[in-house]
Amino acid sequence: MAKKQIEPESANELISDREAESDGTFQTVTRRTSLKLGGVALAAVLGGVSSSAAMSTSLDELPVGSQIGGGDTYEDTVSASEANVVVQTLEELKEELESANYGDVVFVDGDAEINLGDTYMTIPSGVTLASNRGVDGAKGAHLSTNGYEGKWAGPFNAESDVRVTGLRISGKEWEYREIDNEATTSRVGLALKGPNCEVDNVEMWGYNFASIRVAADEAHIHHSHIHHNPIDGWGYGIHCARGQDILIEYNHMVFNRHSVSNTGIAGYEVRNNFFGGETAPSYQVGTHAVNPRKNDYRGGTELSIHHNTFVPTTHIDEEGDTGRHISIRGFPEDVADIHHNWFYNPTEPTAPSESKDGAIIQIPRTNGWAHITEWDNVTFSDNHYGADKPDSDDIGAPVDRESDVDGTFTYSVEANENAVEYYLEARDGVDWRLEDSAEETWVSTDGTRVAGRMAAGETHTWTGNSLSSEDFMVIDVTIDGDAVGYVNGNESNLDLYPQPEATGGEWKHLDELLYDPQKLTVIAEPNAEECRYEFTVDTKVQKLSTGGETPDGKPISAEDSDEVTETNDGKFNVSGTTENGYGDAFRVSGSVSEATLRDSDRSWFELNGERVSPEELPERTGLDSKE
Repeated sequence: MAKKQIEPESANELISDREAESDGTFQTVTRRTSLKLGGVALAAVLGGVSSSAAMSTSLDELPVGSQIGGGDTYEDTVSASEANVVVQTLEELKEELESANYGDVVFVDGDAEINLGDTYMTIPSGVTLASNRGVDGAKGAHLSTNGYEGKWAGPFNAESDVRVTGLRISGKEWEYREIDNEATTSRVGLALKGPNCEVDNVEMWGYNFASIRVAADEAHIHHSHIHHNPIDGWGYGIHCARGQDILIEYNHMVFNRHSVSNTGIAGYEVRNNFFGGETAPSYQVGTHAVNPRKNDYRGGTELSIHHNTFVPTTHIDEEGDTGRHISIRGFPEDVADIHHNWFYNPTEPTAPSESKDGAIIQIPRTNGWAHITEWDNVTFSDNHYGADKPDSDDIGAPVDRESDVDGTFTYSVEANENAVEYYLEARDGVDWRLEDSAEETWVSTDGTRVAGRMAAGETHTWTGNSLSSEDFMVIDVTIDGDAVGYVNGNESNLDLYPQPEATGGEWKHLDELLYDPQKLTVIAEPNAEECRYEFTVDTKVQKLSTGGETPDGKPISAEDSDEVTETNDGKFNVSGTTENGYGDAFRVSGSVSEATLRDSDRSWFELNGERVSPEELPERTGLDSKE
């Protein structure tokens, strides 16, 4: 796709591209209607950064078995042993980058959390900047930024032949907001200024202009998770400012205003990516016209967009928008070839003038935003439209075609407080298995559902079979308490659950699952008066108003005078009286202990209809008694 570099007549990328009205006049957008994000989460935590946006770091929605997004499944990692130097602080990082030579590897310790402030650093030609994202479940070093003033300002400028891998790099603006066109600061996480740069297995988010800005030929950005760069008017995951032969593949991109953009003079191939989330600020991939106000309608050079999956069908910055996925503004110099993609938007492109809400649109900007009647240097074929799964495995983001997809995956729950409960449901055939023994866990007989209770600092990790025919292996996750879920070591996006196939919440009662609730009754002899009883239940107890009949045909029913009191250690003390051939009934979960009958010669306990002594109850109702 090599093209001669043509500079725009006037390409001011700091002007918001939210600028056109139907009459063709230039108008800065400064007002928005109220946004209702629906299922988009309003609170999450990522890498120690608290966010009020939907900060998904999850690989839940990806085809299991693929290396899309990098992380645990990624193989081409760099280890600390391969590095010339390992750094842990900002001062060390600055010093080592300044002195690095071609071929050197500067490795940031995987446990490092470095606030870069407003530091500017150049990654010299031929240098690799690396950390350990995905190695044995590691998240990778986290380099955060909170400053910078100026145009396309940010922490890292990469010269030629640079590789950046295994890091997390974050800015401070991950929430959707309107752009202030008077602002002079547009922040960029990583600027690729030299040719032949590689960015792989990184996680980047939170930059008002772009996480990555490409300004040279032959950039390769792959196997990365790039998300939450949603600022209205800017907000790019990857911005192709200039350069040809830019390859963008195997990335997981979520909630960027545009995940891949183009000033109109660059050329790219976008393939094998997954654009996730139900809601996005705007379309996911496209190109701008260079400068329509000066009649420069170039819309990229050679563009190839294929084998991607586009999920968002709702845009939050336009009323009535049905979720365009690809927008070609202007006219590609060569072609924009769009094929073998899975578009969740069911509206197929027709004539451009009729395709305002289609999955693919072209906007020439020859007369305001009027649509043309014929496609101009835009071709599309073999795409799938709609959320139903394509019949062909050769459409959409792929499961890894170079490995056995029928492997395994893990789902872990990590508790930050005591008494966390969780419930996981998966598809038939996943067959959950617990990696390490844990006392309070439950697995359904068909292996599709699991549940557990955890103490602070405890982690339960379940392994399941990957099924290549399905995108979601896990179809429901509920976590009650302060805990975090992880899919293959990447933080799980709980807003994705439940999936439509989930069976609901009726089964999510952990005490009943763990302890098989049993009916405990206390029955008095026909002429016995005020037979008093007491017992303690360590998990749960419930009065029963209809517990059957006694041998004398009288009802068994707990009354208001029978007391159930919770103790400071979370157990339940039960006390009451029964008399004259009547009985009291309780549903108990867990072990019954300290049972006493004040009148044992005139009353007795029954467990599930079988007469038992007070001394037998602990053994008969304990966790070890569960079949």
